[in-house]
Amino acid sequence: MPGRLLPLLLLAPALAASAASPRMDLLYGHYEIHLDYQPVPGNPDAGWNFSVSYDRDDDFSSQDGVVRMDPDSTVILASPATARVVPTPPGTFSRFGPAGTPLWVLPQNLLSGTPYLGVRTTMAAGLFQARVGNSYSPNAQGSVSMRLVSMTGTGPAAGGQFATWKTESLGTTVFSFDSTDGIGAADEIPTIPVSSHTHYNWGFTKPGTYELTFEAKGKLMPAHGNVLTSARRTFRFAVPFSSSVAAGASVRVLPALAVANPAESVAYPPDRVMIEARQPAAAHPLLPGAQWQVPMSFGTGPLTMANGVGIDPALVSAGLPASAQTGLGLKIVSFSGPGNFAFLDGSTALADGVGDVLPLDPGTTRNLVAAFTAKGIFRLGVLVEGVPESTGPFTLVFGSGLGVDFTYQDWSASFEAAANLAPGTLADPQADPDRDGLTNSAEFLLFWHGLDPSRPDARLQPALTRDGAGRPAFPFLRDTYKDPLNGSSWQLRPGRSADLHAWHYRSPQSPGFPMELFENGAEEGNAWGRIMKRRLDDLSANPSRAFFRFDVTGP
Repeated sequence: MPGRLLPLLLLAPALAASAASPRMDLLYGHYEIHLDYQPVPGNPDAGWNFSVSYDRDDDFSSQDGVVRMDPDSTVILASPATARVVPTPPGTFSRFGPAGTPLWVLPQNLLSGTPYLGVRTTMAAGLFQARVGNSYSPNAQGSVSMRLVSMTGTGPAAGGQFATWKTESLGTTVFSFDSTDGIGAADEIPTIPVSSHTHYNWGFTKPGTYELTFEAKGKLMPAHGNVLTSARRTFRFAVPFSSSVAAGASVRVLPALAVANPAESVAYPPDRVMIEARQPAAAHPLLPGAQWQVPMSFGTGPLTMANGVGIDPALVSAGLPASAQTGLGLKIVSFSGPGNFAFLDGSTALADGVGDVLPLDPGTTRNLVAAFTAKGIFRLGVLVEGVPESTGPFTLVFGSGLGVDFTYQDWSASFEAAANLAPGTLADPQADPDRDGLTNSAEFLLFWHGLDPSRPDARLQPALTRDGAGRPAFPFLRDTYKDPLNGSSWQLRPGRSADLHAWHYRSPQSPGFPMELFENGAEEGNAWGRIMKRRLDDLSANPSRAFFRFDVTGP
């Protein structure tokens, strides 16, 4: 399907603001764990510099065009295309678990829609001796080593493992770092030639954050002291969570709402997660025709969470203060879906329509079942009653008989049924039946902004803003189930122009450079999900005006 441009948005001039150190997350593109060294007389260990780098001219035979980013503010993400499983038979990969165990791999070879991550050095020849085994000898080229020292983060805390390996020309697999048997002296790349560039597979076994501390080490040539020198630095990686929760979903009042998955110790804001009702429903006299259900809970007390996607996990872990836990309830103020619903507590229907209030008793958790009479997407708008500082309404999204990876056909059938439209009304992705200037395909890809193809609601599309330095920025929610970022399905490409003539779009096919025009993360909290808050940034300039729009392409 050809691309379709959405209506453009203009950002007017703003007052200049002081520059801020940018926070980056990298979903795709060519990057390096970068080691530099400059001799410091009297303090050889001070000469090391660590960075995450990219090369503007893509020429890795020289030092020209290298841009270095601070490891403290840079996170390398496992994009959707990195997801795989331990093969059958597992062979050497059995260290990660039996066949079928989830595994996220940043690949050794360039693959569209993934971070292509290598190890690079750009230091002068004649500084370091060459290492052979555990011995060093003067050599005009020289080499350094890099060792994994420690691994922390919410991924490892949940049992996640990390390793790097190379697939050699004859198909053999050579591991360098490998936490599955503990971290020790053997977890190193012993020989990294000076001014070299090599790629590896980087594997992780669980969602969450990974803080990996590496030590660079080398022995200086006699002319520079003939001493061993080393330094350490921590690099940050993350594997996104699924952005879905099924049985066991817990909605917490903070006073805003969070939807938690206790099984994975992760919480989301409501616009970043689908509650999946995938269990066949039991017959219930108060909801005739119930088809699908999900057991879940509502509460106000603390629920310990290690991870927060778009929300501080400490807020969920703290819960609502006891002084605010009186007279609370969730009032249903809007509802859309292809059938009916009810929150059931045994033989009682606690709420089954607009205007109903789901009571929340102080300090308790209410366990119930959410049931639905049809397959499709259900949205429930709720307001928190009894907490003056809460805002809203908040929208809880349920998939009845559907998962968060619902297709365009699932989406169109659900909204047709919900609005009593004839089957096929929304079948054409290029059509705009509600005449709000947004095509069906745009409303599908921007679903998490609350868009509904059966009613004019273009006001809900992404809005413009500015970053901390006053530069234009365009935040939006990206659903990486619909656009997996590898060109294989739907594509949502944000674009910017300064003059309405030359447009620059960002995608894995034209990833750009992080310190220039780039799709960056705009997530709060300490974790990422498959539904991501993103932002189109331009850090290369502070233009007087900017125009933004999306290019939408179908499969």
